[in-house]
Amino acid sequence: MRNAIVIAIDRLGAGFLGPYGNTWLETPAINQLASESVLFEHAIADSNDLPLLYRSYWSGVHAMCRTDSPECSLARLIERGGLQATLLTDDESLLRHPLAEDFGEQISVAQLAPKTLATSIEETRFAHLTLAAIEWLADAKEPGLLWLHAQGMNGPWDAPAELAERFRDDEDPEAYADLVPPQFELEQDFDPDDVLSVMHAYASQVSVIDACLGSLLDAIAQHELADDTLVIVTSPRGYPLGEHLRIGTGPRDLFGESLNVPLLIRQPD
Repeated sequence: MRNAIVIAIDRLGAGFLGPYGNTWLETPAINQLASESVLFEHAIADSNDLPLLYRSYWSGVHAMCRTDSPECSLARLIERGGLQATLLTDDESLLRHPLAEDFGEQISVAQLAPKTLATSIEETRFAHLTLAAIEWLADAKEPGLLWLHAQGMNGPWDAPAELAERFRDDEDPEAYADLVPPQFELEQDFDPDDVLSVMHAYASQVSVIDACLGSLLDAIAQHELADDTLVIVTSPRGYPLGEHLRIGTGPRDLFGESLNVPLLIRQPD
């Protein structure tokens, strides 16, 4: 195996995916990938701080270790082996990570902040990022590493409103419709509708991700290096949705809903 693709989607909670037990939200692309992969039921992120977590990803140094200068990095080792290491992301902050410069190719999929919800999946930010990855694959002829990082639910929630409507019953509240990811504390006697509204919006974002991921996996399957390609799909962090009286990130963001992340590894044939 000399070719690898890592797809990291920030704030994608394992509990919203079919392979991790969700029964009310359909995720056919992820379900199919899981059937072909090793699925880690209890993958635990060692930090909820993205820069520290990526230091762990790229250097193997645990987030609790106090070091600013790891001796080596994954990308540097790959480049030394004569292979190409590419970082493709819609998160500008990740491109400023000290270890990002070790990637021989860094691609920023810069996008203007949306002003309204998308009217179709194809118009979403995640779809644009996926398209950039598919176009990159079409031109990639040599083996190496493609590391794709998506802001995911840490970026604008721009899924089409009609997706959230699929989850609503007649008596349910309107789905959260702001582009800004929700972040607020809940009272002890909170109204469950406040959580349900956000959950339906979050589920619509997951639906977008699954649809786009399906297109990307199809492109990988059609690539000339498909039979020699390792595919990893994961998330750096989950997204609290009321489990500990918190919606979104906060100072107590160290519970399972944030640190128990999805991890699927598909070995090449």
